[in-house]
Amino acid sequence: MEITTILTGQLAENCYLLQNNTQLLIVDPGDDSEKIIQEIKATKKEPVAILLTHSHIDHILGLPELLKIYDVPVYLSEKEEHWLEDPYYNLSQFFGQPFSFHRKTFPYEEHMTLGTFHFTTMKTPGHSIGGTTFYFKEDNMAIVGDTLFAGSIGRSDFPTGNGATLIKSIQEKLFSLPQDTKIYPGHGPSTTILKEMVDNPFVGGQSVGK
Repeated sequence: MEITTILTGQLAENCYLLQNNTQLLIVDPGDDSEKIIQEIKATKKEPVAILLTHSHIDHILGLPELLKIYDVPVYLSEKEEHWLEDPYYNLSQFFGQPFSFHRKTFPYEEHMTLGTFHFTTMKTPGHSIGGTTFYFKEDNMAIVGDTLFAGSIGRSDFPTGNGATLIKSIQEKLFSLPQDTKIYPGHGPSTTILKEMVDNPFVGGQSVGK
């Protein structure tokens, strides 16, 4: 599988395009919708769905424009199903530009098949109550949203955030993945589970096996 990272908006959010031979998945379409659309067109592949790791404004702002062109299902944790319409929970009101967008979303199942893509979802709350990780076992990679970053972790001071829950999600869920799993976060560069287990000052310093 090929993965394209598109840097979007003032908060430098990572939108991802996941591509196989014929199809693609869109993950977290933040700001700069035209930039995302041009990247999609360049692949010459048809999107089959949009996946949201969570529904904060910097991860969803491109949805309205993308959905005008690509009429695909949008997947989001059932715990955040109304957040697209709520400027308080999607944080847009804190940035002075309230965003409210009505769109039916579909909840995640533990094991997902969308088109020719197969992956597992992991509930990783803490940054937000519905934070979700997408684990592609065959490709040895995971998209983790704003739960874990290279050398850092997500904020937990937003509505429904919880610091202890965030640490638990990382240590019990993400750190249970194979240590060579490549991690694609919502902001910043990619990393690996092993590197974060060893070096991350917030959750690292763990003893790891060979």
